[in-house]
Amino acid sequence: MNLNVFTGIHNVVTPSSIPPRRIEDVFPKAEEEKTEVTSKDLQDIEEAFRVFDVAQLGTIDYRGFKVALRALDWNVKKADVLELLARVDKNENSEITFEEFKGLVCYKIETRTVAEAIDSAFKVFDDDNTGQISLENLARASRDLGGVLSEEELRAMISEFDKDGDGQISLDEFSKIMKYAK
Repeated sequence: MNLNVFTGIHNVVTPSSIPPRRIEDVFPKAEEEKTEVTSKDLQDIEEAFRVFDVAQLGTIDYRGFKVALRALDWNVKKADVLELLARVDKNENSEITFEEFKGLVCYKIETRTVAEAIDSAFKVFDDDNTGQISLENLARASRDLGGVLSEEELRAMISEFDKDGDGQISLDEFSKIMKYAK
């Protein structure tokens, strides 16, 4: 197996040196309600792959695979990336095709719990990592999404769901909003 992508790295863990585990062991299924792959997810998967398939050969190497996973908001460790690559790299060339990549990402999305999806969505709004969505966070998200909501409308949104009266939306309050909207 050619692992030229690891040139210059000492004590490299290679896909063949990893003890066998199933993808389910890296991303275990939860006992909670799962999420589904949406058309937006499929677009994001294709975009992430295309960005890192710089030579436009229809494959990405270890580094591209790792960065593409992180671009999709997966916080995976190096050993997990190598293991996943070994599991989905059918022809054992240390590269992954779009279909292999899409299959893995769709599996991860389908096994993600609703709680994990809500937590991920909350982090989009809580960009300053305070554990709260403030008026400023909501205004920034609205602008980023091309929204034209006034400050009064944004305040009304927070007021409607702010159950503890602190002027912000907590993860618990956000979770209730998301479950209610479902």
